[in-house]
Amino acid sequence: MNHQQVTEQLRALILVENTELAPDFSSAADLYLDLGLPSVQAMLLLQACEETYAIAIPDDQFVEATTLDKLATLVVSLRTA
Repeated sequence: MNHQQVTEQLRALILVENTELAPDFSSAADLYLDLGLPSVQAMLLLQACEETYAIAIPDDQFVEATTLDKLATLVVSLRTA
């Protein structure tokens, strides 16, 4: 699975719980500062990522992945590790 495919899957996961977001939100937008993703939603996103991609994401790395693009990069790197 490539970066673009992961990006679009993650976008879909985010939009499931955050229907007020524009479906084409920028992958460079900060999930928390720009898009207002609440911390509870962040934890649900972490859990969904781990379940969807069968990976374990270290908390410190998840916290650093503040954009959709960074999160997709992290997921791809953990899947290929």
